[in-house]
Amino acid sequence: MLVMMNLPISTAWCAAFVSMVFREAQIEGRINTTRVADWRTWGKPTTKPQVGDLAFFPKGSHVGIVTAVNSSGSFQITHGNSGENNVKTTGYISNGNYTFRTKK
Repeated sequence: MLVMMNLPISTAWCAAFVSMVFREAQIEGRINTTRVADWRTWGKPTTKPQVGDLAFFPKGSHVGIVTAVNSSGSFQITHGNSGENNVKTTGYISNGNYTFRTKK
């Protein structure tokens, strides 16, 4: 069972969501951070996202996990604190304004 950290209501918890998922999946990373900036140095940059990579949204203040990539190269992202205060999967995106980091 996934359990989120107790966070103040004002916390932008997308980074905490990534921390929780990585902790549960036993993936190395900043498993107790609530800051997007802390994830920007995880792994290494990539321009070809794969499932499990981190995706940083265009304005840089939001992070999610790539959960699918199709043959055209478009991808979907699952992310927390998506505006409705919940976890959301964003449909296939092909725009190049996202940046990615991979462990591989």
